[in-house]
Amino acid sequence: MTTQLFEWSGSLLGLLGAFLLATHSSLSRYGWYAFLAANVAMICFALQIQAWGLLLQQVGFTATSLLGIHRSRQQDLPTLSRSLLRRQGQVKA
Repeated sequence: MTTQLFEWSGSLLGLLGAFLLATHSSLSRYGWYAFLAANVAMICFALQIQAWGLLLQQVGFTATSLLGIHRSRQQDLPTLSRSLLRRQGQVKA
């Protein structure tokens, strides 16, 4: 039962992540978090069924998910800085 839970949640979260990234909207950055959750689920699945190739793949995908999260947060920083400065009256809208 637990094995199937990890397999299905990993699959569905991966699809959700791909959908969110493909929308190119303000929600796209959350696709990386869905991918990260899918990676964790699939790592658990790979460990349970002793699929070492799948495990290696998911560890690599985890690294790309973390990079995506890092880059999406960096892109938000200039927008947040401008918003804060506008609130303080230091930058015109």
